[in-house]
Amino acid sequence: MSVEVKKFPPRTAVIETALGWIAFAWRDTELQRLTLGYSDPQAAHDALELTETEAYGRSRFATDLTERLQRYADGQREDFFMVKVNTDHLSPFQLQVIERCRQIPRGRTLTYRELATRSGSPNAARAVGNVMRTNRYPLIIPCHRVVASNGNLGGYSAPTGLELKKRLLDLEQDL
Repeated sequence: MSVEVKKFPPRTAVIETALGWIAFAWRDTELQRLTLGYSDPQAAHDALELTETEAYGRSRFATDLTERLQRYADGQREDFFMVKVNTDHLSPFQLQVIERCRQIPRGRTLTYRELATRSGSPNAARAVGNVMRTNRYPLIIPCHRVVASNGNLGGYSAPTGLELKKRLLDLEQDL
């Protein structure tokens, strides 16, 4: 007989930053989703696209992540490499791309093709673009550091799109 383990709904937080409103959802010490760049808190929360959540509650994880996001948005050096993210929804290829993207240093960029090569699939630049487009953890998984091979920024799925991507890259260049 197997026992079904019911997971509690994730908790959510919405914070105002210099980069706009950021919302995130977490369960225990694992990030479930993050949105950024919204002009109002409700839009940021709605963009999490969660069917069921608990109200914001105090937790060390949320407090720490909030402080780190605030510092990053204020132009301070901040590293999100140790923030644990939920990867249950990812295929092995997607997981490989996310892990390699996470290794791109602040102030540097890679092309979609370079990231595909580092992920073990040199001919999968377009597929890498799709992984970046569906990234649930912008900033934590720094998809803004992945650009087109022709020197253009490529795409960015945050509400202000390429404007925010350029702002993030400029912010990191100044650090």
